[in-house]
Amino acid sequence: MVINLIEKIKSNPFLRDTVTTTGWNCLGKSVSLLIPFFIAAWFGSTGQTDAFFFCYAWIIGLSLALESVIVPFISQIRARGEDVGGFVGRILFRGNLGLILVTPTFILLLSLALPSITKFSPEDLKTTRILLLLIAPFVILITNACILAGTLNAHKRFALPAFSPAFRGLVAIAFILIFHKSLGIYSVAVGYVLGESVRLFVLLIALHRAEIKLDRKSAQHTNDFFPTAGRQIIAIIAVSFIPIVDKTMASWLTPGSISNLSYAERLYQIPIAFLSGGFLVTLLSYWSRRVYGEKERQDLKKSLAKTMKIIAGGSCGLVLILVALREIIIRIAFGYSSLEAHNIRSISLLYLILIFTIIPEMISLVLTRVCLIYKRTDIMRNLGILRLILKIGFNLLMMHFWGIYGIAVSTVITVSISLIYLWRRVARIQ
Repeated sequence: MVINLIEKIKSNPFLRDTVTTTGWNCLGKSVSLLIPFFIAAWFGSTGQTDAFFFCYAWIIGLSLALESVIVPFISQIRARGEDVGGFVGRILFRGNLGLILVTPTFILLLSLALPSITKFSPEDLKTTRILLLLIAPFVILITNACILAGTLNAHKRFALPAFSPAFRGLVAIAFILIFHKSLGIYSVAVGYVLGESVRLFVLLIALHRAEIKLDRKSAQHTNDFFPTAGRQIIAIIAVSFIPIVDKTMASWLTPGSISNLSYAERLYQIPIAFLSGGFLVTLLSYWSRRVYGEKERQDLKKSLAKTMKIIAGGSCGLVLILVALREIIIRIAFGYSSLEAHNIRSISLLYLILIFTIIPEMISLVLTRVCLIYKRTDIMRNLGILRLILKIGFNLLMMHFWGIYGIAVSTVITVSISLIYLWRRVARIQ
């Protein structure tokens, strides 16, 4: 039976790429995903860790949209036999120019707004402003890395992009280990920047070996890319803004609330990252080639129905396992950290609530890939706005009754309601 399964995987390109990419993704992200647990071990849950997680939520929310957005464009260009290197090179040049102009302005405005949107102490406000300056280069670095990773994925070179977060994680952990006593929480921000620099360098080498030559010449479709992708990115950022809302509202509560919520979120995000990082990457690439290549769109509709059954069933089973093993997971993750007992209890309850987000979140991730492939910016935009409005509303309501736990309950409700909207809209696309 095992031999037959292995032979089936080898003979099916999609299954083969999915299994290998998932494996590389698990290795790559496992290192990067461990960083918050090192933060918990070395710094605990304090106002300073709150400041870091607040800054990180803002920076990461502005950075991760392009990797998924760019793949359908590249697949379309490759299907037409046009120049991919010119297309990607032009995007990098224009994108970096925009980021260099926008990022400092954004950091300045956010620094000025901190006293109004948070309830940090004066000391923690100072720490937050310094962290924002230190971690600001991360925006440019991770955006470039995501574009290069998306380019390699579109060429079905999945392994290195999937493993590449490990380079960031290893460098960051090493830097924090060496300098956490002398630099304190600032070592985390610097470690992330240095780690992402190494990751970007490795991806550039991989692009060179794949013989994809980047240049700044005017490439066809770049003028179409920025308006279309821009709308998609704004929509994705609207969804990514939700963790920013959560961290901002958590700052209104007792010190350590942001950190406890961040530690719990990272625990429940680990299985999502492992499951989606390999499967959804290959799915996006193969589905994009079906739509813009030689096959008909009807094939994608059939594949979507089959995929949804697998994702729904697998997610339900995973939730049951995680609930049963919750106490063991918490003990392994935080049993030897600098966290106090009441913080560990708070993280454990937050984690239990957030586990139930996995099912609707995994299904939503698949459906949003369909929107990206068909470039349905209207659906992505409306979804982002809907999620954001629901999250703010339910946060305000639930926090009134349950404090920090209300934010976790709000997450489950928001993702579940928005999934209904997304499901109904995607069903009308094909």
